[in-house]
Formats: sequence, structure tokens, C-alpha cells
Amino acid sequence: MIPVRINFIQDRHWRLVWAGALLPILAMLGVLGLQWVDVRREMETEGRAIATAQAEMQRLRAPAIAKPDPRYASAMQAAQQLQLDLNPAFAAVENLKIAGVRLTGMSLDTKADILRLDYEMDSLAQATQVTEQLNAGFESKPWKLGGVSAAQSSLKPGPGNLAYTLGGQTQIQQGQVFKAHWSVRVSVIVQ
Repeated sequence: MIPVRINFIQDRHWRLVWAGALLPILAMLGVLGLQWVDVRREMETEGRAIATAQAEMQRLRAPAIAKPDPRYASAMQAAQQLQLDLNPAFAAVENLKIAGVRLTGMSLDTKADILRLDYEMDSLAQATQVTEQLNAGFESKPWKLGGVSAAQSSLKPGPGNLAYTLGGQTQIQQGQVFKAHWSVRVSVIVQ
């Protein structure tokens, strides 16, 4: 048998056609490859952004550490101070009956928990009497004498003052007075 060769088309011409068709296909594959790399890069960037957003959402959903309201602490302190029964402290002040001793000032420092009384008296010996009367009824003697100072009298005419009338005008007998202050922890007295 004799081999028969039939050439329907010329080889060289079709090689050029196939090469011409292959070049655009390769160019399209190259462009698609570059686009795929860009898309892949964008997907990774988006994935990181999504992970960051999810982490932020988890952080925001977590129970927040409540910052205390600064007004709350002072309101609670005021409420506690209002609940204190200050009657024992005021009773000690009201029951003080010594002639020549005058209460000139009273201050309550709620932060330091201290009640301070300022008295003016005619003699230094009265300071001891005031201390004894303030501490009457307390075993621990909570009232403490903070200090005594001497001052010139600034009395105005009134009951108990040494005043006399001379030529139709009231005259005040000037003398030395003593100013003293006592302090006590409020929490010690009210318990």
C-alpha cells in the first residue's frame, strides 16, 4: 500500500493564522492575570479591613468599663452626711450654760468630718469648764480644745455686759476676753 498525503491547506499560511490568533489570546491571558493579581490584592486589603472592623465591633460590644460620674461621689457623700444624726453634737452645745461664755461660731467640715466651735469667754479658767461640759456624757472625751487666744473686748450694750450710763450715753467697760475653739470628729459623737 502506498501512503497518500493530502494537503488541503498550506502549512505556512495557517501557522501565521494560528500564531496571530495565539498572540491576542496570550495578551488577554496576561491582562487577565494582571487583573487577577490586582483583584487578589484588593481582596486581601478588604479582608484585613473587615477583620479590623470586626475586631472594633467586638471591642465596642464588650461591656464598657463604666467611668464613675464625679457628681455621684459627692452626692453620695452629701447623702451620708444628711443621714448623720447631729443631735448629740448640738445637744452638747445647747446644754452649755456657763455665764460669760458666748458661742461665736460653728462650722461643720464634712470632708474632714470635723465640727468646730468658737467661743468667747471672760476668763481663761472658763475654757476648762467648757471642755468638761462639752465632754459630759461621753466616755472617750471627744471634744478637744484647739487653742485659746486673748483679745480686746468688743462688747456691745446688752444683757450680761458690763455697761453703765455716763452723761446719757451708754459706756461699755472694756476688758480682756479670751477666744477659744474646740473640735470633734462628728463620726465619734453620732455613733
